[in-house]
Amino acid sequence: MASYKEADFEAAVERELIERGYLRGNAADFDAELALIPNELFAFLETSQASVVAQLRKEHGASFETAVVDALTKHLKSQGTLGVLRHGFKV
Repeated sequence: MASYKEADFEAAVERELIERGYLRGNAADFDAELALIPNELFAFLETSQASVVAQLRKEHGASFETAVVDALTKHLKSQGTLGVLRHGFKV
């Protein structure tokens, strides 16, 4: 009987995803308390909504990132992930 290990399964899944265009992340970037990768969040927002980000940076100054993360986590807790994905959130 063949012996299977979870690490081998994880490596196979990762390999398949990378071959299909996904990128390998860095575990050190993951904020477990927030359950987010903040630098990925802000890179996505900058790319997808540059004008909104510019306006929020103007309004919030140095507290921009804190304001966004606070608003996002509040909405995730009240609306759930699917709700935020479908309807977005406001800062």
